[in-house]
Amino acid sequence: QVDMKGLGTLEENEIFDNAIVGVQIATQGNSVLRRNKIQRNGVWAVRIQKGGAATLDGNDLRHNKLVGRPSDNITVF
Repeated sequence: QVDMKGLGTLEENEIFDNAIVGVQIATQGNSVLRRNKIQRNGVWAVRIQKGGAATLDGNDLRHNKLVGRPSDNITVF
């Protein structure tokens, strides 16, 4: 999780088998996710809270439980 006002870059990681979400960006957080495998999570690959931001580039977001299409595995709430 990238906490409130947190910044960072995640590159070439394997993030998998989490109970709910692979990566969560909190309010006012801003991160770059590049070439990660974010798979087989309980609901979402990436979850961005209102006011948070992320740049996603070349990530593999398949096989998360919400749905199978990568574009649907990113949720903003």
